[in-house]
Amino acid sequence: VEISTLGPLLGTIFISLLPYLDNFSAEVSTIFNFLVQQEELSPYLKDLFFVPDHPAIRNVYVTIQQAMDSNRPFLDILKEALHNVTHENVDIRVEALRHLKELLQINYRPLQDCVVGAEGLDPVLTELVETLIMGCSDTNLSVALTCAECLGEIGAIDPGNLPRKSFNMEKTIFQFSVKSELFALAALNELVRAFQTCRDTHNMDAFSLAIQELLKAFKIAPSGKSVKKHLWDSFPENVQEVMKPLLTSKYKISVSRTSIPHPVYGSSFGRSLCEWGFQWANKLIPLMKDKFAASLFESCLFGMKLDAQTLMFFLPYVV
Repeated sequence: VEISTLGPLLGTIFISLLPYLDNFSAEVSTIFNFLVQQEELSPYLKDLFFVPDHPAIRNVYVTIQQAMDSNRPFLDILKEALHNVTHENVDIRVEALRHLKELLQINYRPLQDCVVGAEGLDPVLTELVETLIMGCSDTNLSVALTCAECLGEIGAIDPGNLPRKSFNMEKTIFQFSVKSELFALAALNELVRAFQTCRDTHNMDAFSLAIQELLKAFKIAPSGKSVKKHLWDSFPENVQEVMKPLLTSKYKISVSRTSIPHPVYGSSFGRSLCEWGFQWANKLIPLMKDKFAASLFESCLFGMKLDAQTLMFFLPYVV
């Protein structure tokens, strides 16, 4: 793996290893020290704001703090915090929101100047408020509660100062054919996103299986002999690094399908929207006449069960 490709994953690596710091301090410290000393990763050190001042990684902590320039304008700091608040990893989101809450408390005066002193809200603050409002409905309770606490720190804002979000048609184009290259790109990006948010190896296996099968079904590979090499090249490097081992992996579905009644929302098979949606997909996939689509969705089924966003991506195609 090229060191530079670890940049976008640096936060995820650190947040995953921190729980082992007390019991395996030497090993974790060695990894952390190696990573923060890599020049290619220096632009990403500011994403490690959550790393604590622990005796075993004191040098790492100091290096990270030096990379986080606290003398920048308040809105620049806020913009950076906003980037972390929307991180795909839920643990980083929680830490980012706690960090944001502290920032809002420490910078109360400049915050109020932005809220009250200007005729209109700065776009950064507008985006922050909208992100926090959406975060209040997050399925993770810690995320939802901390979003609400951050909104409390910001205080009351005139709704008239919040511009309506424009609807971007380019980002919402629905690919009607599951055999299209654009569907393959969108589906793989979604599965890689979900894979990167996993905290459990069993969940990672489920998304690994789905990615493996999609790469195989669409014949996507980095090889010059592959007719779909252009698709591979269209993915960012960090996505390619996730998918590369799955070009030769041998994951198989080992769980047999269980027959259930037609799922009714609110019943024991549909106690929540996500559970109902998954059971609905589980019921519909075997009924598909298109074997290519059925096989594709079958490999993604367990991923749909584990991640609500993945479910909402695939469910319209299943239906």
